[in-house]
Parts: sequence; C-alpha cells; structure tokens
Amino acid sequence: MEGPRTRLTRGRLVAGAALLVLFAGGAIALGHWERSRYIDENRSGIARTRVDAGRDLVSRRLTGVVSDVGLACAQYRLRRSIGISLCWNGSGQLVEAARFDGDRTEKWSLADHQSAATIRAPARFVAALTRYAATKPSALALAAALRDNLRPCLRLTKQVLRRSAEGRLVLAAARRVVSGCSHAQAFIAAATKQAPGAREWLGRLPGRFRRLTASVVYAAQRLSFRLQHPLQKGALVRYRNRRKAAIAKGVVLRAELKQAIARQVKNLRALEP
Repeated sequence: MEGPRTRLTRGRLVAGAALLVLFAGGAIALGHWERSRYIDENRSGIARTRVDAGRDLVSRRLTGVVSDVGLACAQYRLRRSIGISLCWNGSGQLVEAARFDGDRTEKWSLADHQSAATIRAPARFVAALTRYAATKPSALALAAALRDNLRPCLRLTKQVLRRSAEGRLVLAAARRVVSGCSHAQAFIAAATKQAPGAREWLGRLPGRFRRLTASVVYAAQRLSFRLQHPLQKGALVRYRNRRKAAIAKGVVLRAELKQAIARQVKNLRALEP
C-alpha cells in the first residue's frame, strides 16, 4: 500500500507534468501568434508597396530588374528621392518589397514563408520582365545612336543643294557629306557591336540604318567624282534623286524604330496580370 508521502510525491509529479504541458501549449500558441503577426505585417507592407508601383508593372517608373538570391527584384522610381523594389520568385509570387526614401529603407519579406504570399503574377511575365529590363538600356541607347547619327548625316546633304542654288561651288560641300556620313556609318557600326542583346528588340534595323548612311556616302562620292570630270552631265540631278530617296527611307526607318520599341512594351504588357 502507498503511504501518504508517496501519494503526495506522485500528486506533485502529476501537477508538474500538467504545468509543463500547459506551458508548452502556451509557448506553441504564442509562437503561432507571433508567426501569424509577422506574416500579416509583412504581407501588408508588400501589398502597400505593390499599390505604390501603380496599376501597370510595365511603366515609365520601371528602372531595372536586379537578381537577388533567386528573386527578380523590379526597381521603380516614384519621385526624385523615393523608390521601391518588388521581388518575385520563380513561381511568380511577390515575396519581398522595399521602399527607399533618401537614406531610409523599409523592407518587408515573406522569403521564409513564400506559401503565405497572396500577390501573384504569371511566371512567364516575371521571366519576360527580367529580360525586358536587362535589354532595355542597351536597346534604347542603340536606338538613340541610330537616330542621332542618321539625322545630321541627312542634314548635311542639303548644303550641297543650297550652295548650288546660290551659284557657289558644291565640291567642298559634297566632300563634307562624305566625311560626315562616313563617321555616322562608323559610329552606328560601333554602337551595334557594343549592344549585341539589342537585336532581340531592333532586329535588322541597325544594319539598315548603317546601309542608308553608306548610300548617302556613295551618292556624295559619285557627285564629287562627276564634278571633277566636267564631261559627266546630270551629276546634281542624280544626287538630288538619291538624296530624296534617302530622306524618304530615313522617315520609314525612324517610324519602324519607334514601332519596334513600342512592340516590346506591348508584348510584355500582354503577359501582365
């Protein structure tokens, strides 16, 4: 038979075990509550930042996409000193966000609880957005180089006709066209070589711009040759016709260049959620 002391000891053990169970249960409940609060706070911060980015993820505010530990982080500039970052995982879930205001940074993350992320985008869109942002700077720089070199080349060609109308010698003007457009042709070739990824956006347009400047060089060279050989008649007429064709082609190429860039934005927006 058990004595009073044995029963007292057993009662204390049972009570202690019960207290341990209650403590463990409370600790688990507290852990669940803290985890839930952490997820809610970060999910709310991510949602607010997504709203700040605007309705369209593909907009003028988008400045680039940075790869960060398996995440694609789209960077947006809201105002001069304020920017935000939206980080998507490979499945298209928005799992991190940050807000930059001068030297201050706020960050919200569900990277350790990705299944809790509620904002999603198609994985194809995230992959396309990353490619778009990576190619955009070089493609736009090349497009600017094409326009900015073709424009002064074509403008030079008018000097020949102006000097002719004034009754002045045009040989020097023709030689300036050869020199200026040869430089434009070289700059276009160099810019194209420095931006190999831009071909995805611009296709064969850089080559067509370069060939157009080459055709202007040829027209001015032929004019120079004929001016130095008086028996060659109709030199200015041929030059004027070639110049007219080059200007018309330049208008077409600039329009196609604008369309090529707009097409990339349109294709990406078609994938946007």
